[in-house]
Amino acid sequence: MIVVKSAMAHFDHRDTIRKTYGNEDIPGRTVKILFFLGVDGKPKSDVQRQIDQEMADFHDIIQMDFIDYYYNNTIKTMMSFRWVYEHCSHADYYLFTDDDMYISVNKLLDHLPDRPEASSKLQEDLLFTGYVFHSAPQRFRFSKWRVSLEEYRWDRWPDYVTAGAYVLSNKALRVMYIGSLFVKHFRFDDIYLGIVAKKVGITPEHCPHFYFYKKDFSPDAYEDVIASHGYHDHDELIRVWHEMNSKYFMR
Repeated sequence: MIVVKSAMAHFDHRDTIRKTYGNEDIPGRTVKILFFLGVDGKPKSDVQRQIDQEMADFHDIIQMDFIDYYYNNTIKTMMSFRWVYEHCSHADYYLFTDDDMYISVNKLLDHLPDRPEASSKLQEDLLFTGYVFHSAPQRFRFSKWRVSLEEYRWDRWPDYVTAGAYVLSNKALRVMYIGSLFVKHFRFDDIYLGIVAKKVGITPEHCPHFYFYKKDFSPDAYEDVIASHGYHDHDELIRVWHEMNSKYFMR
């Protein structure tokens, strides 16, 4: 299951994904993709009317009732968790990603065990993987990411996976969703998930094939890339994705 966190007005981003990794056909596997959006509080706006038409055309959008802006990313993430927990509870894995990422689903599936529950290792049952950070809160007064001592009093974050792209096994998603119901809201979604993971005893696993920055492209450099951030140029994403995935059959 692919969960794409998208902004309301990002129509071209979604169309580009539908032409690339959202259209991968994996022999022997079923891969579904949904785009998760918030609202702008203007039910009759031009943007909302376009989204209504997009929903009718593609049937791949879930629109949730919260105002969609940067500091509500944790709300978007956890409402997405709740939706897949309630409506798509049988997927082996869940890939959560932003709508400006390069993704290779084939490379991801090559990297993952065929079935997480087939492993005898608890950590693989509870897989939470992506690019893992080990860092400290920013206390600078004018920083976009400033966190006060009142908001978070410790001097280190728990290990967390950057929010651009990460994967959860079925069991990990269920455990983390239930755990989140008992963890206080925090405005940075990747750190919030790190806090939840620590509370429920899941250790985030670093995967070197996920890049939180835009990795310079060459066919050799992208041979093992699962995810790379920063693809705002839609033509570039289509070109790179097709060059790296042309050997795979597309429906």
